[in-house]
Amino acid sequence: MKPFYVLVTGAYCAGIFLLSSSVSPVGLPDMTMNIDKVLHGVLYGGLAATVSVGIRRSRSGVRAAVQFVVPVVFAGLYAMTDEFHQWFVPGRHPDVWDVAADVAGALVVQTVLCRYVWRIWN
Repeated sequence: MKPFYVLVTGAYCAGIFLLSSSVSPVGLPDMTMNIDKVLHGVLYGGLAATVSVGIRRSRSGVRAAVQFVVPVVFAGLYAMTDEFHQWFVPGRHPDVWDVAADVAGALVVQTVLCRYVWRIWN
């Protein structure tokens, strides 16, 4: 990826890190499990989209599999490091279902981007 997109991705990851560093992100009260998972999916779908746009605009001729898989894997790996980070944040705890929601969000966004925006699948 071009340096600009690396910086944008890094800033997005830093934002996630800051959100997960507090007991109640963005001042939200305790949420029901379903709302929490939807927010996870949206946030990590955005991360996958950021990486996907960076790949798409930085290189021509990227294989469809790379365009789809790399952002999902990146989002999933970052989700795992974020949950590990939460072990050390008082009042927070790691949750494998958060990672599942994060990856699901990344998969949904990548499917939409690859099929309808980039049109790399027919």
